[in-house]
Amino acid sequence: GYIAVNYVPDVSCAQVSTMPNKGERLTVDLNGVWAFDSTSFAQWSVDNYVPDLDFINAIPVPGLWSSAFMKMGDNQWHKAWYKKNVVLEEEPNCNVMLYIEQAQYGRYVYVNGNLIDTYEYNYSASYSDLTGLLHKGENEIIVMLGDFTEQFSNPDCNAHLLHDGESRYDLPGITGSVELVFNSDPTVSKVQPNPDIENG
Repeated sequence: GYIAVNYVPDVSCAQVSTMPNKGERLTVDLNGVWAFDSTSFAQWSVDNYVPDLDFINAIPVPGLWSSAFMKMGDNQWHKAWYKKNVVLEEEPNCNVMLYIEQAQYGRYVYVNGNLIDTYEYNYSASYSDLTGLLHKGENEIIVMLGDFTEQFSNPDCNAHLLHDGESRYDLPGITGSVELVFNSDPTVSKVQPNPDIENG
């Protein structure tokens, strides 16, 4: 006979050994295996702090809910929590951004236990400003994603999907690359206007 075993690989920290020199940019690839957990909810709310989670599961990034190494069951009425620890060998005295190429539903970024940014759109890229929030040593970055059920039915919820019924079959997940970008004395070389149709 066969014995079913849930194999969960070790989740390694991302190591950053040096900071960029003045005028330089350092991009740290955070793709790979992240720690993973979930919490259920009866009514949607966004936590200001990370709840007490075990993170005994793991998931590849990019990867959907169904990609977790231990099966998670139905994702409805659940929040998905992705965690990656980053170790900095130097104090980050520079601009720091967290880039997420694509994810759904909603995007709620926590650094060292505290909610620091939300992004209400799905399937598009986001930049979260982490400047001044990281320190020398080990830092914890957590990305929480919502669930289609709440995004579809609650117009007050971030990432509300209006009436896109087909999206009910889309699993939550970080589906694009994740990077930590360090910029020392950044300069703006190009500007792209973003039209605001609603306000003219």
